[in-house]
Amino acid sequence: MARTVIPVKASVADGAAGVEVWSAGAVAADDSNNMLIFAPNGRVIFFVHTIAAEGVSITIVSIADPYSRTGDLGPTAVGASKDYIFGPFSPGLFVQNSGANIGNVHIDISGLTGTPDLQGLSF
Repeated sequence: MARTVIPVKASVADGAAGVEVWSAGAVAADDSNNMLIFAPNGRVIFFVHTIAAEGVSITIVSIADPYSRTGDLGPTAVGASKDYIFGPFSPGLFVQNSGANIGNVHIDISGLTGTPDLQGLSF
């Protein structure tokens, strides 16, 4: 299944100007069919921002760790006018190692209402 890439912004150095988190494009209605991915580096935090009358359910897809433990993060329902933060994501638990989009973190979305903003930030 094709997945939409979520951009990951680089954070700023100590003492530098801030970074605008919500400048990414909003989630499109068809993304709930295609789902999402982002390129991990072990230091990415994923933000979800909604305004009135928007909402989404987020699931971060895990993989089996060396001890065969599994368990996705979520689903987490993000209601209207909320800010949620997910991560950071350990490569050994969340970076896909088989199937499509190997080497990325997969994010499944459902229950999409409106066009919430999703953004990755590397620190």
